[in-house]
Amino acid sequence: MVRFFKCHIRLEIYTIDSVESLISNTDLVSDLKGEMKLKTIEKHHYVIHLIIRSNLKRNSFESYINIPSKQLKVVLGRDYISIFKNLEGLNIIDVNSKYSAGKYSKSYKLGKDFSNKKIIILSLKSRHMIKSLEKQIQSIKKEIRENEVLYKIDKHTQNLFLIDEVTAFQPPRDLIMLEDGSWGKGNVKFATYADNPNRIFRYEQFRRGLLELNKKDFNCTDGSFYSTSLR
Repeated sequence: MVRFFKCHIRLEIYTIDSVESLISNTDLVSDLKGEMKLKTIEKHHYVIHLIIRSNLKRNSFESYINIPSKQLKVVLGRDYISIFKNLEGLNIIDVNSKYSAGKYSKSYKLGKDFSNKKIIILSLKSRHMIKSLEKQIQSIKKEIRENEVLYKIDKHTQNLFLIDEVTAFQPPRDLIMLEDGSWGKGNVKFATYADNPNRIFRYEQFRRGLLELNKKDFNCTDGSFYSTSLR
């Protein structure tokens, strides 16, 4: 809430608004051209995506996220370390280098200056990234088909019918103690409630994924749910 999704021949990932210009001006990227530059920039975005995906699932941007190097090599290739060093140098990510071989991997989180920045959805354009993630999608689909329980969940989930009636998210407000000592709204106004914009983004993405279930040509995979029908 890997969370990537393929919808209508479009692959999208999460990233942070305004970081691309920072990445583009680094020594690792600035001299590259064309497809190579696009691919390298999108590799950076993919790392940010993996962290945000886990943050949204946990509804927290404070904890470190373990990402196995094996998973990174599949999509980013053997040069994935240079991508991480570049992001760390920009303070876009913070790295916890403690790990235990065979038990848990290094962990990462967004840098303190980026954890509250606006999350956006990026449509991938580089052939390398699209091909790599499509391969990952097919692997997840195969796993679902071969698992009886997952296959049944996926099949029945696609039979859900939802309608898009929500136009805005209204966060709940705390009750106010009235003069008689009871709790309720009475004639007093509720206290001002400022919600976390990333939490609203999380709810909207979940709603968006559910609504896609009603589209006949929908083809979508979310590695966090291991389902071809939920984002």
